[in-house]
Amino acid sequence: NVRQFWVQDNNFLNLLESSRWLHCVSACLGKALEAAETILSGVTVALQEGEGRDLCCVVSSLVQLLLDPQSRSLMGFQGLVQKEWVVLGHPFSTRLSHVYNPEAEQVGISNS
Repeated sequence: NVRQFWVQDNNFLNLLESSRWLHCVSACLGKALEAAETILSGVTVALQEGEGRDLCCVVSSLVQLLLDPQSRSLMGFQGLVQKEWVVLGHPFSTRLSHVYNPEAEQVGISNS
């Protein structure tokens, strides 16, 4: 019913706010804009992160989306994900917990 909808909707918004997820999104977008403007002014930008939360990959990807029209095409976006995430070894399976299989990561050595 309508009342349940509004209660659930309000609960969702409260949970979203308390997670500070939108703050993180805003911070990443702000850093990406700052980096893109710096690059456009002719200055090299180096991203460094100390907490291992993938924020450099996020900011770098956003900068490329801002500056490179090709990265906004389907093929360009696929290349961006491959270059910034897959090649650098982002642990998608462990972060998303959809296909993680710890036994699959074990390497067997055979002395035949």
